[in-house]
Amino acid sequence: MKKRIPELDFIKGIAIFLVVTGHVISQVWNTSPEIYENSILFRFCYSFHMPLFVFISGYICRMTIKNTGQWLLKRLRRIGIPYLLMTAIVSIWLRNGDISQFIVSAPYWYLLFVMISDSILFLGIKLGYGTVIFAPVYAAVLLLTQNIPHNIGILRQLADFLPFYAAGALIPVLINKIKRFKLSTLIGSGFYITVFPFYRHGIGNQLAYCRELLGTENLSRIVAVCIIVLNKIAVPISGIAMFFLLTKFVYSLKSARKLRSAMETAGNHTLAVYLLHDLFFVKPFASPIANAIISLFTAFFIPLTISVMYRSVKKKLGNNL
Repeated sequence: MKKRIPELDFIKGIAIFLVVTGHVISQVWNTSPEIYENSILFRFCYSFHMPLFVFISGYICRMTIKNTGQWLLKRLRRIGIPYLLMTAIVSIWLRNGDISQFIVSAPYWYLLFVMISDSILFLGIKLGYGTVIFAPVYAAVLLLTQNIPHNIGILRQLADFLPFYAAGALIPVLINKIKRFKLSTLIGSGFYITVFPFYRHGIGNQLAYCRELLGTENLSRIVAVCIIVLNKIAVPISGIAMFFLLTKFVYSLKSARKLRSAMETAGNHTLAVYLLHDLFFVKPFASPIANAIISLFTAFFIPLTISVMYRSVKKKLGNNL
C-alpha cells in the first residue's frame, strides 16, 4: 500500500469544504439562482472546486491503480455500495420514491462519475493505452450528448469533467518531465485573479454577462466559443494551478500546522462528508446568514466526526479480533 501524500489530502479537504460551502449558499442561505449564483463566494467555489476534485481523483487513482481485476472490483465496491445506499435513501425519503429523477439529476453524481472514470483508466492501462483511451471515450461522450434527445445527467457531467480527470491521471506520468512547475502555477494564479471578476456560473449566465459587458446582443461564433472555453476550461485550470501554489505556500509555513492537520483529516474522510452533508443543514433562526453559518459547521463537522469515530471503532474491533 502506498503512503498517503499529505498535500493531496489537504487539497481534497479544502475541496470538500468548498463543495459544502457552495451547497449551503444555494440550499440554506438562498434558494433563488438569480441571487446566489451572483454572489462572489458561490462563484468562487463553483469556478473550480469540482474540476479540482475530479483532477485530484484522477491523480490519486493513477498513483494507486493496479493492473488486476481485484483492484477494480474493490474500488467499485468501496464507492458503489455507499452510492447505491444513499441514492435509495434520498429517493425514498426526500424524493418520494421517484427514482427516475436520478437519471437527469443524481445527487451523488460525482461517485458515479468516479466509478466510470476509474474503470476507463483501468481499461486503458490493461490494454496498454494508458490515458490515451480518454480521447476516444470523450469523443463518444460528446457525440452522445449531441444526439440523445433527453439530456442524461451523467453524460453532461462526463462532458464537463472527464478532461480534468484525464489531466489528473496524466500528471503522475509527466511530473518529472514538467519543467518550471512552480512558474506555471504562478502564471495560472495570476490569470485566475485577473479573469475571476468576469466569471459567471453556467454558460447561459456567462454569455448573458458578456453580452451586457460588450454592449451587444449578438456575439460572433468565434467570440462565443472563446467565452465558453474561458468559462469551462481556462478558469478551472487556472483555479487548480492557484490552489496548488497556495498548498505549497501553506506547507512552507510552520504556523499553519493545525490548518494542515485539520484539512488532511477532512481529505481522508471526503466520502462520508460528501454523502452525508446534505442531511445536516439546519435552519433554526429567521436569519438566512445565521442559518448558513451554522449549517456550514454542522454539515461539515458532523459527517467528519461520524466518519472519524466509525474508522476508530472499526480499527479497534479489528485489532481485538
